[in-house]
Amino acid sequence: MAQTTSFAIANDSGVAVRARINEVLAALASSNAGATAPATTAPGMLWFDTGVTPPTLRRRNAANDGWQAERDPVRMYLDSARVTLRSADGAETLADFLAGGGAYLRHDNVSRIWTTATGAEIYGALEVDTINGAALAGGFTATSDNDGTRSPAVSGGIYTPTPVGGNFRRIVNGGAFTFRPPSATGDYTLHVLMTNSATAGAVTFGSFTRVIGDALTTTEGHAFFITLEKHYGFTRAIVGALQ
Repeated sequence: MAQTTSFAIANDSGVAVRARINEVLAALASSNAGATAPATTAPGMLWFDTGVTPPTLRRRNAANDGWQAERDPVRMYLDSARVTLRSADGAETLADFLAGGGAYLRHDNVSRIWTTATGAEIYGALEVDTINGAALAGGFTATSDNDGTRSPAVSGGIYTPTPVGGNFRRIVNGGAFTFRPPSATGDYTLHVLMTNSATAGAVTFGSFTRVIGDALTTTEGHAFFITLEKHYGFTRAIVGALQ
């Protein structure tokens, strides 16, 4: 350890002053190396923490009330299916390669980005920890976006859902309107929950390649799942009554 209890050098005999100068210089030269933090601190001060493996260089923050890793050493582990980056504080970033050709990234069990074999990205939390090789047991969850009440007075009486912001949508039938197929680029599926209000009106499906399923009603409180599929220029609406 090369630390000092104080960087102030008091007047003293020549030998004592030289000893204190050497002590301070040793602390500065080693960036205050030690397994515990220096007793006397100041904003911007460096501390080479030898109490972790591998040792980590830390800097005192501006408020002088904590330490920040200046540059945590990172170890890389490679095998046939995974690349692991592990920092000194234990945080890990994983890149796993799936048998089907996809991959996912995960940082410290918090944020995750999945990519499929075709390159499409799926964002969400995994339901299991795969750091120890456990199999994926679930997908991801999402909160539906509220597209509000649809009626002749809203958007000219036309509702064109979009996957931007999420593939799960919900609306209220507040008056007659036209349901148009989504126009956003790409192939995808949208899931819309529609609930009838007291002023619900007739809903017309316009420009879909095909519409199948249950008949819609205007009865207050009735609800419907409407699944919209867009694939290679074709569109389909599937209506499912929930009562």
